[in-house]
Amino acid sequence: MNILQNYLQDKVIMLQMAIGEKDGKTYLDQTRYGFGRTRTTDMATVYPIEMRSIDSVVEEIKPESIDLIKIDIEGDELKCLKGSLKTLKKYNPDLIIAAYHLEDENVMIESFLQRHGYKVYRYFVPPFLSFSSELYLYAKAKC
Repeated sequence: MNILQNYLQDKVIMLQMAIGEKDGKTYLDQTRYGFGRTRTTDMATVYPIEMRSIDSVVEEIKPESIDLIKIDIEGDELKCLKGSLKTLKKYNPDLIIAAYHLEDENVMIESFLQRHGYKVYRYFVPPFLSFSSELYLYAKAKC
């Protein structure tokens, strides 16, 4: 819906799948999350779903360019980044990454990105769905 409202249908591809470190099958866990949010789990639930890495999807789609990747997947951000190394190297996209789901998640993600040639900036989003602010990392490739 937002894609059409913002006239982005020629620039954005929406796919129905989970994004993670590797290709395979996973399940959605909605038991501990409110506000329509879900996490992936290895435990079988009534919501089986295909999971793909960013590298796998990009290899299949073969886009001309990738300017930005935004990742907010309820604590699996680092796994997703590990499955996107070829894409990061080839396209050098800017990144916006949620880094507030797990303790020290921001430190681990920032360290990972710095090791892979990114300059990382932090910014906090005021409370919206929770009682505390949310930390996002903005990362830019050092080309």
